[in-house]
Amino acid sequence: MKRLSALVLLAASAAAAFCQEPNKQLQGLEEYLRQQGFSSYREQSSTWGKGITHKLGAGFHFYITDNPPMHESMSQEQREKAVHVNDSLNAQRRRIMACGLDSIRRTFALLGAEAAESHLYEYHQFGTDTIRYSLVFPQEMEEVMPDSFCFRDPEIANFYYHRYKDTKGDGGIVESATLSHLITVPSGIRRGDMKAFDITAFEALILPELKPLMKKKGAKVYPVHWQHDAGFDDEVGKGLMYKTTSWSSPESEENLHTGLTTGSHYFIPIKHEAEATALCQRLYSLTLDYVNSHPEQCYNYEFMPPHFPYPGELYEVVRGDNRMGSNGYYLCLMKDKEGFHILSLREKGERWVPKDWQKLESYINGEKTYLKGMEPKEEKK
Repeated sequence: MKRLSALVLLAASAAAAFCQEPNKQLQGLEEYLRQQGFSSYREQSSTWGKGITHKLGAGFHFYITDNPPMHESMSQEQREKAVHVNDSLNAQRRRIMACGLDSIRRTFALLGAEAAESHLYEYHQFGTDTIRYSLVFPQEMEEVMPDSFCFRDPEIANFYYHRYKDTKGDGGIVESATLSHLITVPSGIRRGDMKAFDITAFEALILPELKPLMKKKGAKVYPVHWQHDAGFDDEVGKGLMYKTTSWSSPESEENLHTGLTTGSHYFIPIKHEAEATALCQRLYSLTLDYVNSHPEQCYNYEFMPPHFPYPGELYEVVRGDNRMGSNGYYLCLMKDKEGFHILSLREKGERWVPKDWQKLESYINGEKTYLKGMEPKEEKK
């Protein structure tokens, strides 16, 4: 215990001594894009012996069509209004993308002079556009432990843009832009001193926050049991499931793609939205405090998106590494029209998630057991 405490203190001092601010011009660009309407994300992770990696990014993706959906029952006035709304939306999207591309071009061009590596590529022909930019800023060798030196991973920025005509649909235009920015700060912890994510300690931290809201009317706690055994013919391709491969399950002939996910599903009805939103914010904050206090544990933390921008999407707060024979861990949140869903999960092998997981008590090789009152009408007895 004393040795671990010393390692954590050393990591904190090393981070303070060697922490380098991400490139300020890139930070300014990311903030500008967010204000313009680009979606943004920010992650940090503790990796085996490398330090704390910070990943920031922004993206803007859309489909433009001159043929908005029409119904036979629509009047001429309604049709004209639909066309007007569609044209206005298209113009807004083009304006956002144009402003973003202009700022990204100028920033990457300016920073190219001070970068160790700079790659700027553009291709434009007959309405098809491709842009690829990259910048690499090397970091100097640092003393991360007494009498121990290493070269720090470089700070990297990449941008990709693609515009093309959709030949399979109604002939609309697809535009997609993605910016990513990566920097790693040494933690001062050697690879051999890294630990698996401490699930027991972390759950002991967050469970007291969950208990008070479980007393609210309509709030429930459900078991989670998602099982995928070797040889089971899944239906991921048909959209009935999706899967996330765990860190301990590399693609190989020996990997049978088995997985067992267990844990708890906490549900808070939408009528308690204010309290549930505050709870989600506390969970993000507590989790960030925990991982910052435990750089010796392997994790990936995703910063909270503003106000659940995509209802019905499962947001991963933290993913705990399951190396060294331990279980993996996931804390996930979701908001839909029914309410708020909080998942505290442990996994062995791969994580296979049924599409309608929020209604299930268990999913075992395709066999579903629904929660009481949530059975599909055709399956009710």
